[in-house]
Amino acid sequence: MALFGRRSREPLTPEEAERKLSRLQKELESTEQKLSKRKSELDQVKAQTDQLGAQLRYLRGELSFELEMQEFGLYAPTYVFANSDLYKDRLADVRYRQKQMIKAGTACDGDKNWTVNGSLSQGSKMVKDMQKLLLRAFNVECDDIIAHVTVSNADRSRERIWKSAEQISKLGTIMRISINNGYILLKLEELNLALDFSQKKQEEKDRLRELREQQREEAKVQKEIAEQRKKLEKERTHYQNALDIVRTKLSADPDNIDLLAKQRELEQELAETNKAITDVDYRQANIRAGYVYVISNIGAFGRDVYKIGMTRRLEPLDRVDELGGASVPFQFDVHALIFTEDAPGLEAALHNAFEKQKVNKVNTRREFFHVSLDEIKREVREHYDKTVEWIDVPPAEQFRQSLRMTGAAEPVQIDRTLPALPEESATTPPQETPVSAPVQETAAPPAPEPAAPEASALPQAPADAVRIIVQQSIPGCQLQEEDTPEQHKIHIYYPDHRKFGIVKIHKVTGAIQLRKLADGMPQIIDLPNANALRDQF
Repeated sequence: MALFGRRSREPLTPEEAERKLSRLQKELESTEQKLSKRKSELDQVKAQTDQLGAQLRYLRGELSFELEMQEFGLYAPTYVFANSDLYKDRLADVRYRQKQMIKAGTACDGDKNWTVNGSLSQGSKMVKDMQKLLLRAFNVECDDIIAHVTVSNADRSRERIWKSAEQISKLGTIMRISINNGYILLKLEELNLALDFSQKKQEEKDRLRELREQQREEAKVQKEIAEQRKKLEKERTHYQNALDIVRTKLSADPDNIDLLAKQRELEQELAETNKAITDVDYRQANIRAGYVYVISNIGAFGRDVYKIGMTRRLEPLDRVDELGGASVPFQFDVHALIFTEDAPGLEAALHNAFEKQKVNKVNTRREFFHVSLDEIKREVREHYDKTVEWIDVPPAEQFRQSLRMTGAAEPVQIDRTLPALPEESATTPPQETPVSAPVQETAAPPAPEPAAPEASALPQAPADAVRIIVQQSIPGCQLQEEDTPEQHKIHIYYPDHRKFGIVKIHKVTGAIQLRKLADGMPQIIDLPNANALRDQF
């Protein structure tokens, strides 16, 4: 068979054919060597990628629990430093390491063998320019994300950083340019530090505000003590002068019955005044003496939520009146005022006993607890051996009057776990049964509860069906709804403001997912339909 060249129809001689075959074999061997080298480099890159991927999965696994808890409104810092300055120093170190990666050319990967018009130097310059452009875009995007990170959007901010790196890296696919995973991890570390830094600064600001409040309170105490002592000194001088006059008259008429009675009266008044001055001096000298108060505000916080605090005021009700200022809709009701020589000790003992029942799990300095009054009485008896007068049923006059006044208009939503006021009670005095009526963001169904409808009777809209099922399963619950382009979220709270969980409804697929807290741990449950939600209560 004759051999022909590619462009020539003349047959090749055996010598030419042999030379051409030898040349092609050499080219094939060279190509195979290059291919083997490329495969070896690819294997190394895959090994590094697998290693980094394992590290990323590990890091994401460590963060997964914290991210789940953040969805339930609970946040734990990634880094634990004593003060905000240490966070600031760590942030500076992370940013320095980012600059070092950029300076060393390792922040962004790229094809080092790229050529332009056959020139390797021009190709290298083009790759570097493209890397600089993509890094600048990525840094600007990350700066905006980090500047606006909060506890509520921390998980979304981390996802945005990953998506930003992925999308920007796609722009450099032709030149094999991509953001290095190590650089992305530094950005995530910067985001976590920035969030912790802002939280620490807020914590320090809150602590400073509370310290100033304590200083103002102590100044009021000292001023009150000084004014009280001045008043008592004036009274003592008055009684002493009056007693001296009576005694002078008695020296001239020692058997005068009226003067003797007046003398006994003035001596008693003088003794009581001296005792009051002694008590005031004791209060000024003993900085631990004071009142522990137990107060509630059912109109603002609902039933079985009590504030347990202390004050050194001579008139403790003045402090209670200050707490019921413009920040709450109704005045606080006093259940007990306990005077003790160690008010901070008794207060700390009660706080420790009800640590798990704190309403605010984040700011532990808030003194509100979800407990019953009987539990508080029991703890007080264990740490205080004197008699305490208790008011079991709070008057809550303004709150109860507000309920009656709204009878003819839009009714105030009340906690259905408690008996409601009768409809005809516009002129009926308030009953002694405690009533809790926090205004709820989503109204609970009116009592008595209707029978649960069959699955076919539920509304077709999943969100409407979820609302009905939740409100029937948890009477008096509170719902907060959040609408995003992809999902509709319904946050579910018990009547005592503890969170039950979140129902997520995907708008496109209609998929329903329940995330609830079970023994303090987040549990994710995929539901076939809204009716399956009944089995989760």
